[in-house]
Amino acid sequence: MTSKMGIYDRDIELLLGKEPKSPSGDQYFLSVYLSTRSVTTKTVQQQLLSQIREAFKKHKAASKNKKAKEKLLNVVQDHLEKLDTLERGIALFVEILPGKVGYTKILLIDHYPKNEYSINSVFDLDQLVAINSRYHEAIVVQIAKDETVLYSYDTGGIEEIDRVHNQYGTDRTPHYAERYSPTRGQSLVHGTGAKKTERAKEEARKRYVNELVIPLINNHTKNQLPDYILILCTVAFTDISEGLVNDISKRFPKTQILSEQKNIKTKTDLREFVEKRLKKERELKRSRRLMDAERNIDQFVRGWEEVTLATRMGRISRLFINPTAKKSGYVLDRKLPYTYAVKGSRQVSNISPWVVRAVIQMDGVIHLLGEETDYPVAAELRY
Repeated sequence: MTSKMGIYDRDIELLLGKEPKSPSGDQYFLSVYLSTRSVTTKTVQQQLLSQIREAFKKHKAASKNKKAKEKLLNVVQDHLEKLDTLERGIALFVEILPGKVGYTKILLIDHYPKNEYSINSVFDLDQLVAINSRYHEAIVVQIAKDETVLYSYDTGGIEEIDRVHNQYGTDRTPHYAERYSPTRGQSLVHGTGAKKTERAKEEARKRYVNELVIPLINNHTKNQLPDYILILCTVAFTDISEGLVNDISKRFPKTQILSEQKNIKTKTDLREFVEKRLKKERELKRSRRLMDAERNIDQFVRGWEEVTLATRMGRISRLFINPTAKKSGYVLDRKLPYTYAVKGSRQVSNISPWVVRAVIQMDGVIHLLGEETDYPVAAELRY
């Protein structure tokens, strides 16, 4: 969608603004991602508290800050006890100061993240940024025998926004044959009635698109078109569904039109189907985008050394990164990542957050790498 904000844009902006203020090195940033798949609220609470303890335990300096750890555990426990329901994941971001807890953000996220925790010099936003980039809104047009139902889908869920009667019906072949046959219901002569029947079907489809579907979509999207329009047709609607995608594509050329022959009864099943369908489409897009980038040899780099160099030069337009990628390195002037030590730099346990942070601040786009690649990080360059 043009000029569309991701659901976590404001949160990411705030988190990016948090960085060490003191050169003494006694300020740290805890990041925790936890999937809540098939677990109870009580189990989530136990797992999250356990991850916080492990993060402190593994960080040599932070492990000495016992007061901050205990205060944080109490804050998180109080927050989780007040939750009635869980989304698919939790993202926790905490600023750790000497003897106390600073800025704290707990996000309920509508995706299953990879379980991960770390304490670094900045927040680890890799997964949150990737989830934010998957915030693809869609309009779902479900065409049944007697009515058309319009849904709005985003990462927050799926909602019905309109429902109208199908004025032009579905399987109306007998009606057309009766109306256009020269013998009025008797056997067709020389195929004349058949041609008129097909013409009538075509006209019915065009009326359906122009007088029903298009106005419906326009009324509920205004000037903000969705990334996808997903059309679901029942078998009974096949007589006018052919060509439907092309008709709608002509009216919304910047929106990707998808079509499936499905009759989904419940809202829950519909949401799961749409989510899986769009996930598949995004994976295909990502694979094609990565393949296109790889073909352009002069503007494609891979591996930490080349990617960090491109980051420091401000050349990255698209960053492809494995969400669990880890690479120790160095940071200069609180922002420039290196794989090797330079004068004035300080060592960090993972430069991945610094690379992601820098690319976002340069208006670059982040794409998660899946299992299809054998390297942890790559980038498409601006020039």
